[in-house]
Amino acid sequence: MSRSVVVALPDSAGVAAVLHLPGDAPGEDRCSVVILCDDLFIKPPVEAGSRRFMDDLIAGLLACDLAVAMIDTARPPGAESWAGREAKLLSGAWHRELLHALVALNPDAAGRIGVLGRGLGALAAVSLATPASRLCLLSPASPSAAMELCRGMEREAELHEAIEAARAMEAIAQLTGPTLIVHGAADRGVKPEASLEYLEAIELGGRTVENLFIAWGDHEFSHPAARSACIAEVAAFMAALEAAGA
Repeated sequence: MSRSVVVALPDSAGVAAVLHLPGDAPGEDRCSVVILCDDLFIKPPVEAGSRRFMDDLIAGLLACDLAVAMIDTARPPGAESWAGREAKLLSGAWHRELLHALVALNPDAAGRIGVLGRGLGALAAVSLATPASRLCLLSPASPSAAMELCRGMEREAELHEAIEAARAMEAIAQLTGPTLIVHGAADRGVKPEASLEYLEAIELGGRTVENLFIAWGDHEFSHPAARSACIAEVAAFMAALEAAGA
């Protein structure tokens, strides 16, 4: 049975992270880890479907003997407003704290940490990835798509600054590790065209990338066949972390 532990982030104003460990894991300092940068601004009734998808995705990664680490967004962000918290998540500031904490647990595991960004979390994922990281972008919002999604929100200017600070397109062009982009062909939350912006930036950097559009897939991959296909592709891609550490 899987278990979870809390990872303290001492410089992040009371925000913590959760590390999900597979059932046979010898300890939090022994597993290959996927840092999951989740989507933002998910509201009811979409929220319930999004949570079910994330639970299934995490279960799929755990089944591959991978640990999954993510910021605990359910915890109150201390004195910061919701917009202040979201700006930190968009820019990847707290995810970098998480990466440092995981490397502190096991310095030898730095080469076995993959990064997965979903929706708006793709901006943080790209800024977090080291040059050789195994990176997966799932229904990713490009910077231009993110600007539109943040339009009219509280402290919009601050959110836009966070999107610019992530420098996602510049960062992804510099990466050299394996990259997988998966998008639902029927996604109306973040249109599939956003993936093509990342694809173009990667190809301009002289790399190849695996880019998949999954039929019947909306933003939450609600269709059972689409969800199964998505999770299978992402889990197989990230499972190579364990092979690298064997």
